[in-house]
Amino acid sequence: MAATTDYINLTVYQDESLDETVTFETSYQIEDHKIIAKISNDYSGTGFTGDDEEGQLVAYVINHVGGQYTDGTFTLSISGGNGVTPGATDGVATCTIESGKISSVTITNAGSGYTSQPTVALPGGAGTGTGTASISLLVGEAGSLSLNAKASQVTAGDTYIVSLPASKTGSLEDGFTGYWDLVAKNNATGKITRHINGEVYLEKSVTKQGAFT
Repeated sequence: MAATTDYINLTVYQDESLDETVTFETSYQIEDHKIIAKISNDYSGTGFTGDDEEGQLVAYVINHVGGQYTDGTFTLSISGGNGVTPGATDGVATCTIESGKISSVTITNAGSGYTSQPTVALPGGAGTGTGTASISLLVGEAGSLSLNAKASQVTAGDTYIVSLPASKTGSLEDGFTGYWDLVAKNNATGKITRHINGEVYLEKSVTKQGAFT
């Protein structure tokens, strides 16, 4: 994956979890960036069945997994983003740390009234580690579907894993078609780069995952 835009189509299987891995060239250090991936009905942001709940915490991004933190599951410190909205409620999210690195994030309460991304920090109980761990919580916007993501730093080229739970792919209407992109912002310079965009195709499902349980 180069630092220039690639046009790559994305297939989403209805009622099945989506997991896609993007591998970057070794010259592109993703830990120096914040990256977001979204699906939309069109470039105008027209609403559709299954789009994100506006003003709620709808997805997470692990920008950097960090290292040398204390293993366990911790409630994240979340502040800002909804302080001026009447009736707003605070969201709640936890992260799990394994082998000193952030392995997963769970949004346990989506909150309401968010107008911008809140500030997210590890609690004191997770230790200071390397000081590099970074998590973003994305706020829902009408007309788009935000993907969860995890940036993994490796020696052979950094990888970025985007995902959607089955509950979200299952809410997409049968006739859905749309577009997606993956965009990065350089933490130091603020430069925006769209690395990937393309069309989204939905493979419809009759047999649901629950049929096998």
